[in-house]
Amino acid sequence: MKRITQVMAVYLAAMLQISTAGANEDIEQIKQVIQWYFDGTAEGKPALVEQAFLPSLELQFVDSGGAFRRWSGQTYISGIEEGKKNSRVGEIIAIDVTGDSAMAKATITIHNTVYTDYFLLLKLSQGWKITNKIFTRKQVRSHQYSK
Repeated sequence: MKRITQVMAVYLAAMLQISTAGANEDIEQIKQVIQWYFDGTAEGKPALVEQAFLPSLELQFVDSGGAFRRWSGQTYISGIEEGKKNSRVGEIIAIDVTGDSAMAKATITIHNTVYTDYFLLLKLSQGWKITNKIFTRKQVRSHQYSK
């Protein structure tokens, strides 16, 4: 009985390693997709953003008056001027993967505004794609420090 328990423990440990390795690979691929979005928007490379988004992607947010707004990913991409760089800085905060579905949270800082983005992603035959994005924004004050 002890031998069976030991064999089962080794088997379960091996399965856990395989499962973890697959999850780590998915997380790295998702990070790459979100990085395409960060780089494409910061460096004026709409093709990178298009590579990250599913063509049917929709961006959704609540405007300053409290109204629900949305626009298509294609409209968003068409507003990215080729080669026009800006000071956007993106950071991935969290990624949660279950099977072929995932959710990621990121922040993007542009001057005195911090956007918080929530991405929904699916793992398709061509790899992970952002299928939907919701976001909010917050103005932050710049601090001046004196000595």
